[in-house]
Amino acid sequence: MAKDDEYTAEDILPFSPQPEPERRARIIALTEKVENNYIKALMQSFWDDEEFFDAYLKAAAGKLWHHATVGGLSEHSANVAELAMRVASGYDFLEKDLLIFGGLLHDAGKVSSYSISTVIDYTDEGRLLGHISIADEWITTRARTIDDFPPKLLIKLRHLILAHHGELAYASPVVPQIPEAFVLYYCDEIDSKMGAITRIRDRQDGVGWSGYVKMLERYLYFGEEEK
Repeated sequence: MAKDDEYTAEDILPFSPQPEPERRARIIALTEKVENNYIKALMQSFWDDEEFFDAYLKAAAGKLWHHATVGGLSEHSANVAELAMRVASGYDFLEKDLLIFGGLLHDAGKVSSYSISTVIDYTDEGRLLGHISIADEWITTRARTIDDFPPKLLIKLRHLILAHHGELAYASPVVPQIPEAFVLYYCDEIDSKMGAITRIRDRQDGVGWSGYVKMLERYLYFGEEEK
């Protein structure tokens, strides 16, 4: 059996293909686009917490399914925020600040939901509380430290987190009921599905049929190798 000093995490765990400095820069750049001072202050409270931000940048977004890599959480979160911004370009009534907030923090609770050692696995907190309720508590607690944080705005921000799984059957405490929550849900679905499909495609070297994918209830076809 290998001793702790005989291997590193890079030897045994998959890592995000995006280097950590790149992911950090994406998070900061998206946060800087936020115009509402209360939302920006709330987001900045997470990034200014160096212990949290370092953990956020290293956390996985899943155990097996999508972005199940060291750094997968921040990669996925930035992807969702950027996808949501693209959607917002076609609908003037969407509040972009809400979309950026939701994109970057909808899965923040996964920082405490998963542990990373020789494998990615659930923590006790992750199994007993779930990442949605963990993130909701963090957001509510931090908002209370910001003077005069508007109560109605906080309700909207919490709704984004609580509704991002889209359906009660998928462990969402509530269903999306504001336009931005719908966008967040579907962008999260797109990136999580494409993250998983990309992993499956890579195993196939980009060609042929996959095995049966239980989570999608279908086979996937990636075309034939070019001659």
